[in-house]
Amino acid sequence: MRKLFYLMIFIFPIATSFSLISTNLWWKETKNLGLLLKPQSIMTNNKWGLNSLRGYDDGLMPSIRSNVMLGLQNNLGLNIVKNLRVDIYYGHVDDSNFYNAKAINFADFTNTNYIFWFTVGIFATEKSEFYGHSFLQFDYRPTWNFINNQFIKFDNSKGQINSEDKLVDSWNKLLSNQIILNNFNNQFQKMGLDITAGMELQPGQMTLNKDISFFIKLSNKFIPEKDNMLTITDDLFKYIPERLQASLFKLPEENFTMNTAATIKITSKDFKSHNFDYAILDKNVTLNSTLASLYDDIKLFVIKAIDTIYHYNLAMSVFELQFRKNGYSDPNLLEEETTLDKLYTFSSGGKKKHWVWLELINAKDTSLDLSTLPGVHLGFMV
Repeated sequence: MRKLFYLMIFIFPIATSFSLISTNLWWKETKNLGLLLKPQSIMTNNKWGLNSLRGYDDGLMPSIRSNVMLGLQNNLGLNIVKNLRVDIYYGHVDDSNFYNAKAINFADFTNTNYIFWFTVGIFATEKSEFYGHSFLQFDYRPTWNFINNQFIKFDNSKGQINSEDKLVDSWNKLLSNQIILNNFNNQFQKMGLDITAGMELQPGQMTLNKDISFFIKLSNKFIPEKDNMLTITDDLFKYIPERLQASLFKLPEENFTMNTAATIKITSKDFKSHNFDYAILDKNVTLNSTLASLYDDIKLFVIKAIDTIYHYNLAMSVFELQFRKNGYSDPNLLEEETTLDKLYTFSSGGKKKHWVWLELINAKDTSLDLSTLPGVHLGFMV
């Protein structure tokens, strides 16, 4: 018993000392910003709108900085945040390149581009109860994921794409195409950004500007168009500084090819001048036939007309139709289940014929320009 007593006297102080040391180390680690702070420290209960990823903070509209500060205050509390220094940088910043990094100047009103890729640097100050620093990276850049998509094409209406300048011009046209914008906005949404209520990416908000064009030329990786194909190398953007890459999309990590084609602008005027206005659908119909039951036949009529007018072979899957009863000025769309007996009539060759105004919408081929909402009157012989 005495031996056990002496053993306890000897062991207990040692165990207690190790316990105190361990507790002290743990306390110090919990005060280390590098260990404490994670992206969730900013993002928990703090959903960002895409249109708030701005590099200019006017105090009225949200910016990256206001997003970050609000997130930190919500998750850490104002008393902690007020004693931290927070800087935000273009692209990726960590301990290895921090001393060469330049913080975004949120007072610069010329910072009009979206910034999709940035790093938040959080530093303890002398007044802070914490120590150290943390770098938190956020990358919301969409990926150019149109590889092997035969309907996404670079526009070569002005001739073969045989220079970097022509490549940039054609790429900027794609970046204003609703097909590309819809794809990018879908990626933004999957990354947790709010794109509702007009906050989605709009035409002209992501472009390859003159500075980017300069660095593309510097890469010397451009390959001219050949046989209506363009090869894009994975290192085409390699010389573009991160402050510019931060406002762009990401290229795939391997070379890829893209189709090229001239853009075809469809207009109502061209349908009319080629005698397709009030043409009769070559299909047996009844007064009970619905527009839905004739949808594919009407599409084939449109495809034949476009081939005749523009010498362009249009796929059925790359456009949709909508209908109006009273011409292009009618504000109301017809349901596809509308029967022909509900349509207006006109007389031709002594016979009464029903007609509908149809419009081409929702192009899924970037070579197809439907910006004028082109349409044509189509007749039915009952």
